[in-house]
Amino acid sequence: MGLITTIGEVTFSRATRFNFQNRVLDYQLQTGINLIEAGF
Repeated sequence: MGLITTIGEVTFSRATRFNFQNRVLDYQLQTGINLIEAGF
């Protein structure tokens, strides 16, 4: 797979987004750190 050069060129599957959200939530439950808030 090459580099993404424009917005919307490649979309993530629903499963990818679902797995990401679950991993972020699992991390928050284990550590108390909200990675989404930390990113902002």
